[in-house]
Amino acid sequence: MIDGSNIPAVRLSADSKKTVSFGDSKTVKFEIVDAFGKPFANTENAKVSIADLSDNKGGLKDITPQVKFANSVATWKVDAKQVIGRYQLVFSVNGFTVSAPSVTVTDALRFHSVQYSVVTKSQFPNKFESRVDYPSKIESIRQGQDDYYIHLGVDAGFTKNKDKPSQVFFSLKRKAAGSLQVNAYGKLNKESGLYEVTLDVSKDFQEHFNGDYEMTVTAADYRAEQALSWSLGTIKIWYKEGHEEGSNSGIKADYKPLPTIKFTYPPEQPQISLMLPLVGCGALVFTFLRYFAHLFTAGRANLSRLSFWGLLFTANLVVILLIFTAFFIEVKLIPTLWLLLFISPVSFFIAQRALSQADCVIGEFRLQSSA
Repeated sequence: MIDGSNIPAVRLSADSKKTVSFGDSKTVKFEIVDAFGKPFANTENAKVSIADLSDNKGGLKDITPQVKFANSVATWKVDAKQVIGRYQLVFSVNGFTVSAPSVTVTDALRFHSVQYSVVTKSQFPNKFESRVDYPSKIESIRQGQDDYYIHLGVDAGFTKNKDKPSQVFFSLKRKAAGSLQVNAYGKLNKESGLYEVTLDVSKDFQEHFNGDYEMTVTAADYRAEQALSWSLGTIKIWYKEGHEEGSNSGIKADYKPLPTIKFTYPPEQPQISLMLPLVGCGALVFTFLRYFAHLFTAGRANLSRLSFWGLLFTANLVVILLIFTAFFIEVKLIPTLWLLLFISPVSFFIAQRALSQADCVIGEFRLQSSA
């Protein structure tokens, strides 16, 4: 079974910070504890190495003379000439190799100057139109237009160290309503020591809005105490097919939405009483029944030998009765008229054939064409 009290671990002391400013001779304290968080007892013959995490090679350098042990506390005296970067101490204690939390040696960023040109050529110029020193602003600059390029040479670095920041970018932000902004990142030219930035006025902006744009250059680095921005002033940009006002969504700055449109429903139609349709249907049914009763009584019609056409004639009357009944129930005039128009030729043909039969006698009248 492994005894946890013999396994060391290293943590940053509560009164120490993970960042140290370059040029200051400061100390960073580490606490060596066991697996239970208690001070580690055996720190004799401990050795300390340092690894530069900024260096891809990641080699270890012995700095045991720079670290003093007092009980379970190791104090590292950071050299004032320690290069800025991120470092990690590796402790060899009691046969174990333990890594401590990383410590970053930082420095403040600074700008020296910006050289600039606004031209129609995309190639970065060898000579610039003008120059401005930090923290001044550009007083006069050519208007940006279609097919124009904004070239800048930014001289930036650290306050006390000769190294260069890892990132420098130039941004244009529209001053009017909206948050339209575009960034152009600079590339370090090792020969000139300048960060070369090129911004294409036509292609780098997805939306073309005419107006004034704020120019800002920013430097950032993980070894810096904080990012640094420099406002260079204002540049006017004009597009041939641009918009004078608007946001990055294409909406005018003075756009005001109309009040909410509320959908209105037509008033509910009153329910029609079924009494009227029922009365109409009853009248039609009574009329047809009375007609058939008249034919069957007093020998007015000879229906004992009803022919085929007579049967169709009777069925046709029943169909017409059903159509009118459906109309009075549904009250749909147009479909009813179309249906009646469709069956009218058929009804007339059946009636003509039925009433022209020799055995069709109604009273003393006989519907038959003369011989």
